[in-house]
Formats: sequence, structure tokens, C-alpha cells
Amino acid sequence: MKVVLCGSDEQIAEYKKRLKQNVVIIGSIRLYVDELSVEERQYDLVGTGIQQGAIFLVSDETQSNTLIKIGVDSSNILLCCIFDQTNFYNPIGAFNDKNWYTGLLFGMSHSQCAIDIRCLTDNMYYKVSAPSMDIFCHLHFLEKMCLDYPSEMMKIQSIVVELPYYIFNYDLSRFGKFVYTKLNYYEILGNYHHLGETEEQREMIIKFKLYWNIFYRETFPKNAPIDKPLLIPLKRIYYSIKAATKKEKVWSTLYKYTIAENRDLWHEFVDLAERCCPNARINVLVMPFNPAFRLTHKEQISKSRDCFYECIQDTRITVLDEFDYVKDVRLFQDHCHLNACGGQKYSDHLALVLETVTK
Repeated sequence: MKVVLCGSDEQIAEYKKRLKQNVVIIGSIRLYVDELSVEERQYDLVGTGIQQGAIFLVSDETQSNTLIKIGVDSSNILLCCIFDQTNFYNPIGAFNDKNWYTGLLFGMSHSQCAIDIRCLTDNMYYKVSAPSMDIFCHLHFLEKMCLDYPSEMMKIQSIVVELPYYIFNYDLSRFGKFVYTKLNYYEILGNYHHLGETEEQREMIIKFKLYWNIFYRETFPKNAPIDKPLLIPLKRIYYSIKAATKKEKVWSTLYKYTIAENRDLWHEFVDLAERCCPNARINVLVMPFNPAFRLTHKEQISKSRDCFYECIQDTRITVLDEFDYVKDVRLFQDHCHLNACGGQKYSDHLALVLETVTK
């Protein structure tokens, strides 16, 4: 892969830090406000880059427009800022045949940042949880694990799937531009779900594949933060107000097609888990939400809960509904995530709950 680095000296230096080893730098073009800022001697570099099929890396649309004005085709320009917030974390990257796991924890950021799997002593759990994962992702990551490690999956004795009430109403691939931060899931799976249904999305996927092949980024999901003592009183007030006033369409608007599709995907997940992990007990976990959010969103919660139980009905699984379990707003960092203290307390509690249901 050949690239031309464009931008300020600082931006060019940052690109160089992140490039993969197999990326060849043809040269650097210092771009600022408009094409008049391009040094005369660098026009030759533009022509050379075009002739060699290089990708021109830019940081903003102004830089992109400058290159277009001096002859670079937009298909050869990569606007990096679109994907710079992408989480490159691979939820199953550390799962391999060198570790002997007997439990799997699927879920979203609620369980990823708060549940300490070291507390779940009855089974050695591998945490597949990752931010913003939907049922489609859960199913296909499970499928990939079953294909890559069939014998290891036969040893699994417990599967815990953390699902919020709104999960059947949620499709990451249709979640606006927020999905740009999670495109790594689809690239790992080789399946972009509903992305690519429009020309704009297809172009975005092509550009992301370029970004994926050019940059090296080893990232990890964040654990629950530890508040600094002096800031705790102010943060508690702030978090409570934010939790009470939180507005999300996934809670207030029902998407019938998404619900129907997710119901089918969920049944596929359970069927696959039973085939590949025949000795595993499957538990669905609904994690606690902030009491301030619960108090001010009763109607939305009730509708989501009804939809959840209508879709989740299955005698083969056990639902551990802990949505109302935590009563103390001080244990939350926002409307749906426990903080470090809350996560530790809840992990100890969950260990006892799982011990009870697996007997």
C-alpha cells in the first residue's frame, strides 16, 4: 500500500506513528487552508502519487477539497477523521486453544466495563462483551468462535448473555453515524449487515477498508472509571441529572422490522450455542440501570420490557433480571453504566447469583 501524507507538520508526524509496517510513504504534502498554500515543488509529488495509485491521507474536508482542486480524484483521498474514533478492539482476539475456558460472557459495554470475570469463580469466563454490540454481532462472533475453535467450545459449561431491555429494538448497523466508531466488528466478521444498502454507505465501507489496511491501532474497551475523591460530589449531581433527562430513540420508538429480525437472530444464537456448546447452561442477564433513569423513564422502560420478554421467551434459557437491583445512584457513572465501585460490588453479587442458578 502506497500513501502520500498530507496536512500540517504535526498531522504528518502523527500519521507516521500509526502506519502499518507494510505501508510505503511516497512523500508528504504540507496543506493548510487552500491550494495556494501548497508549495510549488510539491505539485510534482501529486502527479507521482496519482501515477502510482497512492492513497492521499488528509485530516479534514478542507484538505480534501484542496487536493481535488489540484487534480487528485476523490476515490484516492482518505478522510481519516471519519474513522479516527473507531474502536479497533477484537472481542474474540484473545480466545484461543491455549486457554481453557468453561464460561463465556457476551454483552455490551454495561457488562464489559463493570463485570470482573475474576469474581466468577465457578467457571473460567472469557469476556466477549464489547461496546455497542447487538444481537447480530453476538450471533456472528459466536459463529466465528465455533468455526475456529470447535473443540474448545465443546468445553463451555456456562454462557451468560447480557442484554438490555431495548436490545431487540436495536440494530448497530442502522444506528446513524455512530456506527462509524464500531466498523471494526463488521470487518472482523466479514459481514456489514445492513450497511452498504446505500451508495454513500458502500463508499464509506470501501474507505474504511483502506483505513483498516493502512493504520495500526491496538485499542481496548475502557473499564469503569475510578472517580477522584474531590470530584465525586459534583459528578454524582451531574450523572443523576444526565440520567434523569436521557433521551434515546431506542427506548421511545419501536422499530417493527428490527424487532422481528432480532427475534430470529436470537433464536439462531440459542440454537447455535446448543449445538456447539451442548453442555452449557444459557443465562440472559439484564444488568442494573441508574435509579434516576428508572424513575423518569417508566413508560419507555415498560414498553421495552414488554417487547423484551415477548421476544426472549424460551424454556431453554434462564433470565436473570437485575434491572432494578442497584438502588444507589452513587454506584453509576451515567444512566446505564456502573462505576468502578459499583462494578466490583455487582460482580461479587453476580458470582453468587450464577452459583445459585447453575446448581
